[in-house]
Amino acid sequence: MIKTAFEGKKDEDLIHEILTLFIGEQTPTSPSTIDSTGQRSIKLDPIAIYEFLKKNNRDFAVKYLDHICFRPELGPKQREIHNQIVYAYCDRLKELANELKRLIRNSQQEVYQGIEC
Repeated sequence: MIKTAFEGKKDEDLIHEILTLFIGEQTPTSPSTIDSTGQRSIKLDPIAIYEFLKKNNRDFAVKYLDHICFRPELGPKQREIHNQIVYAYCDRLKELANELKRLIRNSQQEVYQGIEC
């Protein structure tokens, strides 16, 4: 159901829709999201949103974190968001390194098989 709701949309459109859920923001200066102190309030936990997105599409989840990491309404959660971005990048680098090792190993096997002929 979620996949069909988001199919065919650009990443930026999806991020905007998620941010609408995240802080109730329809436009960047919407007064409905600003409380009496002038601060926007967070409606949903950004880490919970990230975890949900990560289950469906990790690359998009990282884009989401990149997009929200400097938002002032995160307050003390901003540090945790930055940590999550670093962990996500490290995990992706490990995956790419393992994939590269596998490709090199396969390439070397092809070379050795070619020499035996």
